[in-house]
Amino acid sequence: AETKYEHKIQHSVPSVVEDSDQSSSNPNGL
Repeated sequence: AETKYEHKIQHSVPSVVEDSDQSSSNPNGL
């Protein structure tokens, strides 16, 4: 169960980082 929980968090982290990177690259944020 611990492995599943960690895997879910790791998968959610990259998603947020990518979104932030895209927003930073795009002044419009779209």
